[in-house]
Amino acid sequence: MVGMTRLVMVDEEALVERIRSLLADAPQVSERRVFGGIGWAVRGNVAVGVSGRGDLVVRTSVEESASLVSEEGVSPVELGGRRMRGWVRVEALALMVESALQRWVSLGRVRALERPPAGDLTRPCPRISDVARHHDNDVGLVVRNRPWTWATP
Repeated sequence: MVGMTRLVMVDEEALVERIRSLLADAPQVSERRVFGGIGWAVRGNVAVGVSGRGDLVVRTSVEESASLVSEEGVSPVELGGRRMRGWVRVEALALMVESALQRWVSLGRVRALERPPAGDLTRPCPRISDVARHHDNDVGLVVRNRPWTWATP
C-alpha cells in the first residue's frame, strides 16, 4: 500500500509540472491551493486544478459540462456531497497524452477568462513553489526575497 501511495504522489507532481510548463508564459495566471491540491487562476478565477487525488479539475460552462461528462475518464465534480455546476473532473489516466492535457487546460483557461476579474488583482499572488519559508508566528511569507503577507481578518 505504501508503494502505491508513492506512485500516486509522483504522478500528481508530474502533472503539476506539466501544467506549470503549459501556463508558464500565460499572462495573468497565478498558482494557489485549491481542491485539496494546487490550482491555477486567470485574473483571479480558478481555471484548472490538480486535486489531492491527482485528477484534473477543469472550469467549464454549465451547458458544456453535461456533454463533457459523457467522455471517457470525465465526471462531474462533487464537493461535500454537492455537485459543482460548471466544473468537471478528468482522471489522470485520460491526461497521459500531452494534447489531451493541453485541451483541458486551454478549456479551463478560456472559461476563466470569460468571467469578470475576481479578487484584488493589484496585489501579487506568489506561486506556491516560490514560497521560500513560512513564519508560524506572523503569517508573513518571503517570496523570491521580497516580503509578501496574507491579508489577515
